[in-house]
Amino acid sequence: MAPLQKTLSKTDRVCVYDRLGEGKSDKPAPVTLQTMDDTGALLFEVFDRLAGDRPSS
Repeated sequence: MAPLQKTLSKTDRVCVYDRLGEGKSDKPAPVTLQTMDDTGALLFEVFDRLAGDRPSS
């Protein structure tokens, strides 16, 4: 995906999300089970911090 992200970033804003424990992200607690619901909730928090209450364009 990195080449695609690099190409798109030449003309558009690109945000890359590494799931906890994947890529260069922080590692979750050793005994913590990550569910899809947990991952979805965390990703929505990231979007909220990046976009806030701005309308999508």
